[in-house]
Amino acid sequence: GIPSFVLEMKKRGWDAYALELSRVQAKKIAIKIGKNKVYPGLFEKVKVPINYFSAITFWHVLEHVKDPNKTLTKAKKVLEKGGKIFVEVPNVNSISWKLFKDNYDLLRVPEHLSYFSEKSLKILLSKNGFSNIKVNYPLKLNSAFASSAINMLKRYKNKYVSDVLLVYLFYPFLPASLLLSVIASFWGKSEIIR
Repeated sequence: GIPSFVLEMKKRGWDAYALELSRVQAKKIAIKIGKNKVYPGLFEKVKVPINYFSAITFWHVLEHVKDPNKTLTKAKKVLEKGGKIFVEVPNVNSISWKLFKDNYDLLRVPEHLSYFSEKSLKILLSKNGFSNIKVNYPLKLNSAFASSAINMLKRYKNKYVSDVLLVYLFYPFLPASLLLSVIASFWGKSEIIR
């Protein structure tokens, strides 16, 4: 996708590599970080060096893969001894998910194939050989509450609510969404787990 994270890591002195599904996008990223620094294709299938990387990041990846166990098994193999893995995924125990259920904005099947709680993420990581697992709920200001509220109101579209009204209603919900992001982060009920 967008290589902003890997570019930032490179700028900070890391020997940064990227994995990209799209061959066209992989070529664009390679121009920015180096020809042999981008692996095009699926992580589970692409050949990468074993025991090589000191850190691997999966920012909103595990919820998209068919077999998170297979992905993490490979990640464990390509990490050097003492290497770290960083994972960020949607949180099934978020306040917004509990409030909006089927209307929750991050409930995106079939785009998202798996969902995680703190407990299930810890089990998955532990099962795949990772230890010293630390979980947090980072403060990320997002619009999940506002978007979920709009999704809920869409059920009434054509009866009481028009498309134009939905667009205008999003903005009054946004401050509540941002405030909820802050509160939920402290309670461990934010939209994401890291």
